[in-house]
Amino acid sequence: MSHLQWFDCVRMVSATMALVCMYLSARRFRKFGHTFTPMMLDLWWVLNGFLFVTFEGSIEQILGMRSYGPRVVLILMVLLVCLRASLRKGGYIKSEKEIDV
Repeated sequence: MSHLQWFDCVRMVSATMALVCMYLSARRFRKFGHTFTPMMLDLWWVLNGFLFVTFEGSIEQILGMRSYGPRVVLILMVLLVCLRASLRKGGYIKSEKEIDV
């Protein structure tokens, strides 16, 4: 691990944040998953798929000794927003009366 650069540390933070977001999402799914609409359930799977691919990609790039690119910072920013959303209180959807389809 002596070859680690600053961007590898950012990738490790990104991988950790992806795992934390998946954990928080799974906890909320266990509590409220039975109330999800089919569309919300699909979106839940998409989010967790993105988080898993982000985790795997970050680890792969560290082990492959990849150089820095704009993706390192972009993924970190997206994961920060995802973590903020995961920590918010409240529900995933408003009541059906408030939704204008």
